[in-house]
Amino acid sequence: MTLPQSPLAESPEHIDHHHHHHHHAEHIFEDHESSPFALTKESTLRDYLYNNKLWVEKMNDYKPNVFEINGKGQSPHTLWIGCSDSRYNENVLNVSPGEVFAFKNIANMISIDDLTTKSTLEFSINVLKVRKIIVCGHSDCGGILNSLAYNDLGSANSHLAEYLTKIDQLRDEKLEELNKITDIKLRAKRLAEFNVMRQLDILRNQSVVINALAKGEIELWGLVYNVDSGYLEVVEA
Repeated sequence: MTLPQSPLAESPEHIDHHHHHHHHAEHIFEDHESSPFALTKESTLRDYLYNNKLWVEKMNDYKPNVFEINGKGQSPHTLWIGCSDSRYNENVLNVSPGEVFAFKNIANMISIDDLTTKSTLEFSINVLKVRKIIVCGHSDCGGILNSLAYNDLGSANSHLAEYLTKIDQLRDEKLEELNKITDIKLRAKRLAEFNVMRQLDILRNQSVVINALAKGEIELWGLVYNVDSGYLEVVEA
């Protein structure tokens, strides 16, 4: 499907004066002045495509051969298992497209009864031959904060509640240590760290991982990302 080229692609001026004219001009201006974000919930497909054009131009300036290399295939060095949270991903490693194979879900979980998880491990380890597997949790995680607050997610979110029972079980196991931490943000970060360690334990019990570890082909690292600073911390290495 070929989409008609956006008139926005002609020049940046169109963003404010042409396309967004029907929005609140003051609000848009304030966003550009104070917000680091490129798009909003009100953005249109044209806005998204225009931002893609800006990104391609930026990539061609800073890493002029990356698309040419990517066009020949991929050989990533790392499998990144992270949370789907919008505030971080494998780009916190300052990598380029083609370096990291990524698998993300709520609360960076390894579900051994899930075909997607199993096939991701097999593809990244057996086929792509990654050398590192990173499980990376983060501070201020919604799933973890929900567990610590004992929230009832309601019938509309029954699948989410079922999914998060593993976090609840981990919380109950570590309750004595968690209750010693009075600051809720620090308590949530500690449970996030426990969760990273738990997922690493699960990984180490998967046959595909056991085989690769036995051959010395992979390393497993556990990290936590701080959403308020951008820095990673080692949980387990």
